Amino acid sequence: MAQTDAAVLIPGVGSIWTGVVGTATKPTITNLNTFVSAGTVPSGWTNIGHTSIDDILAPGQDGGDSEVKGSWQNASLRTVITSTAVDYFVIKSLQVKDNTALSLYYGGGDASVANEFGVPDSPAATELATCIVLVDGTDPTCIYMPKASWLREDSMEFDATEFTTLPIRITALKYNTNKRIYWINDALGA
Repeated sequence: MAQTDAAVLIPGVGSIWTGVVGTATKPTITNLNTFVSAGTVPSGWTNIGHTSIDDILAPGQDGGDSEVKGSWQNASLRTVITSTAVDYFVIKSLQVKDNTALSLYYGGGDASVANEFGVPDSPAATELATCIVLVDGTDPTCIYMPKASWLREDSMEFDATEFTTLPIRITALKYNTNKRIYWINDALGA
């Protein structure tokens, strides 16, 4: 790996888009640059709105455990993966007075009555195509997941001097023959 100044990233601003699994197409560099210059979200995608600037994105993984296997002659012959890694990202939505944000957090809900949101008795993760856009100056990078599940990660956070937050876990899922996660940036080459 060479030292490349253009390969570093400071995500000063960002945006999170969702779309219908199988319908929302993978964003292109042109789509990302248009978003940076004009604020236009590509067709088929919806911006989810305000998220926390203090905790912009917390990546993690479940699984991916490994174990060293050996032989009588070599105690540390090989490392084997014993479970598949599943990657996720935790965001904190700030839009607590928003039916869509509440539905993503609670795993559904009832917004059929004006001025109220009913929390479901039996939550279910919402599956969406997801694009997390990280912008360094005018250089956009996208973390694209063709299919991801959205569901609460933790309890809401209330503070008298800060925005109330809805911590939501976005878990990358397998969709057809696609990779679970794609990184998109014009500096990435073949």
